[in-house]
Amino acid sequence: LLHARADESYEMAWNKLLVNVPPRSAKSVLVAVLLPAWLWLLDPTLKIRVVSGHEKLSLKHSGYLRDLLASAWFRDTFGVGWRVREDRDAAGLFQNTERGEVRCHTIMSKVIGEGSDVTIMDDPHDSEDAKSEKKRNTVVNRFDNVISNRVVDPRRNVWIGIMPRLHEADWA
Repeated sequence: LLHARADESYEMAWNKLLVNVPPRSAKSVLVAVLLPAWLWLLDPTLKIRVVSGHEKLSLKHSGYLRDLLASAWFRDTFGVGWRVREDRDAAGLFQNTERGEVRCHTIMSKVIGEGSDVTIMDDPHDSEDAKSEKKRNTVVNRFDNVISNRVVDPRRNVWIGIMPRLHEADWA
């Protein structure tokens, strides 16, 4: 995703990744919790969007991420100098003192005027809904027409998707 240059800055090695893994393989913890934490260690100014098919899971993983970022273990182990801002610390949206931001929401949430540097699609389809052509198309169209347009800088935007294959015409 990002690799270090000699001047200790980072540049993108690639900008799109799709991972298909079976259900119950810890994929959401990896991409919705651990990946944003790691990205903020590399660049705490990143604006990260985590999009899920379920609000309950989106908010749960957002809480896990916020707990990890605030933990003494994380801060001490990685020598983190920034903090989650107390005045910008909501369940689905929080910022750090370096102006980095994490937004966690569902595929159908309103996203007016909100750009990101990294967009993570975590299980955008419900396994039952993926059987319905109409519901599959709703997710795909929502991504194509709304989510994919909300970027800070198209030249450095990164897209990561992780989900099981549910149908040959699903988002993946």
